[in-house]
Amino acid sequence: MRSFRAILAAAAAVAAAGVTFMAVPAKAAQDSSYPDHAIRIVVPYEAGGGTDVIARIFAAQLSTQTKQTVVVENHGGAGGIVGASAVAHASPDGYTVLFTPQGPITIAPNFKRPLSYNPKTDLVPVAMVAEQPIVFAVNAKSPWSDFKSFVAAAKKAPGALNFGSPGVGTEMDLTVDLLQQKTGIEMVHLPFKGGGPAINALLRGDIAMMPVVPSSILPHVKGGNVKLLGTTARNRLAAFPDVPTTKELGVPDVDIRPWWGLFVPKGTPPDVVARLQAATDAVSKDKDYRGRMSKISTDVAFVPSNEFADMLAKQTARWGTVIQTSHIELK
Repeated sequence: MRSFRAILAAAAAVAAAGVTFMAVPAKAAQDSSYPDHAIRIVVPYEAGGGTDVIARIFAAQLSTQTKQTVVVENHGGAGGIVGASAVAHASPDGYTVLFTPQGPITIAPNFKRPLSYNPKTDLVPVAMVAEQPIVFAVNAKSPWSDFKSFVAAAKKAPGALNFGSPGVGTEMDLTVDLLQQKTGIEMVHLPFKGGGPAINALLRGDIAMMPVVPSSILPHVKGGNVKLLGTTARNRLAAFPDVPTTKELGVPDVDIRPWWGLFVPKGTPPDVVARLQAATDAVSKDKDYRGRMSKISTDVAFVPSNEFADMLAKQTARWGTVIQTSHIELK
């Protein structure tokens, strides 16, 4: 098992080797007429999921900022790869934009199966727009009152407990893999075709635990059907003040926080990328938008293109280490 220092070392090695994501110059000229017609935002997952919800809140405010229609289109399949590929091969004019979490960007490249696009060279990061922590959820009728009792049960019977996720190799799956590495527990993974089916399995009692973002599980917690054992948030969540952070629970390295960002095809003019980035920055400062995001436990986290590109390179290396250590393979 590699330590978290090894993960950081791998990230540094990747950066030193020149594995970088393209980014728009910080002071690119902004003299184009962009945008002068509707913008299409591609969500690489089905409608109704967490990414779709956040994308539609963002799109509504982007439309206000740009004074143009912003249409959200769901293009799901293969854990986000289908939609990401569609944008990577779209016309590089700034009117087709990918709104995605990190799966198709920093996780997918670490598996041996071929991709029809290269996230580092075929997509230009515009900006990171938001992030959410992960919460570890169990059925309210489960015998575990807290994280400590759950870990104790898992250690007592290695392989007896299972966990569910939206699929093999997804961010949620890898977060539990990292949790297992850091706590010494061993669980069986039950992958589902999306977060919705996994939550339904949790409610039925078919799985012992699942990692999930707060916005997806909040109604079930309020309804008394689910309880939370911990969160990867930096601080306790306002919506769940009694739920401890992984740092408080003694596993600070399990600090994964899913993010969402905007990407455009390579070849998109720098001034167009800069204008889209500026509009995104303006969205992030809007009070109503921030309030709507806060209601679904989502943090507005604007990160400009250059900084976002650096972050992507480091996270790609980190996930590579987790995948290698867990011996995960996708066919």
